[in-house]
Amino acid sequence: MTPSTRALFDTTLDGQRRTTKPPLAVGVMAALNTLFNLFAFNAVLVVTALPVVTIPVALQAAMVALRRWRADGEDRMVREFLRAFRAQPKRRSTVVVGVPLVAAGLAFVEIRFCAHAGGPAAAICAGLGVAGLVLTLSGLGYLLMLGVRQPGLTPTDAWYGAMVLVLTNLFGASAVLVGEFLLIALLELLDPALTVLGLPLALLALVRMSAERGIRHTEKRVPGAIEFFKNLEVK
Repeated sequence: MTPSTRALFDTTLDGQRRTTKPPLAVGVMAALNTLFNLFAFNAVLVVTALPVVTIPVALQAAMVALRRWRADGEDRMVREFLRAFRAQPKRRSTVVVGVPLVAAGLAFVEIRFCAHAGGPAAAICAGLGVAGLVLTLSGLGYLLMLGVRQPGLTPTDAWYGAMVLVLTNLFGASAVLVGEFLLIALLELLDPALTVLGLPLALLALVRMSAERGIRHTEKRVPGAIEFFKNLEVK
């Protein structure tokens, strides 16, 4: 029992603990504490990502902190994030996560350009752009989770593992990942203020659940998948 929780109880002469506040107050306080920590975590994530070039490292560190949430509690999320941010191999994380981010941006620009150009060639290019956007966005979600599960993967092995996961979950978790990225991006465009209210953290929480589901599905349904991921090169 934490010190803050012990403060809610009173030990009498018979040695029995009795609550000094009603259960509703305890629940409200716990909810407010969790909400405060989530807002603080989101704020630190946004601030560290402001230089743009630090976005890949910030995203990877946030995934590590989310993975530690259940073990350490929400009151240590910011501390775990800052620790993971400092410990991340900056160059490797920037390359592994940054390449699909840039590729997704280029695919979006291509789709937008071709949509205004018109004609059969533009339609083909737009279709290729959509395919590229689907692969890069879903692959990005798996890359972030692989970085948590197997930190230190070489860029080529990380991308290879992510593509295996994308293709083996193409009409399942991969499609959900793409939908989550596009939904949050749309909400950001409609109201940028939602960034401060926790939208980036909400996106990462959704991506974490979907990517984990896809990884578990691949490990269960694809023969040799567990050994494949174990044998990916780590340096």
